[in-house]
Amino acid sequence: MTSPSAALDESTRSTRLKRIARDVAEIYRLPGRDWLLMIGPQNSEATNLMVGVASLPPGSAPPGHIHVTQKEVISILSGIEELVIPEGRVVLEL
Repeated sequence: MTSPSAALDESTRSTRLKRIARDVAEIYRLPGRDWLLMIGPQNSEATNLMVGVASLPPGSAPPGHIHVTQKEVISILSGIEELVIPEGRVVLEL
């Protein structure tokens, strides 16, 4: 089977972003989880974007925090997450 990135011809590949394999991604040791930097200013020309991957063990949670100058998107691949915001709580489940 051909990978999606292999299916792109050279004329459609980005010269400004590059694929970072999980095993060579920069790792940030954060409370309760490791966060792997996949795309960001440290490894591409992206200046307003960071994409990362984190796995949280069951029952764990990062400490409460807010991002004053950033937006955060969370994609749950499996499990249940409780998102707490100033307006209340919401359970996210996949």
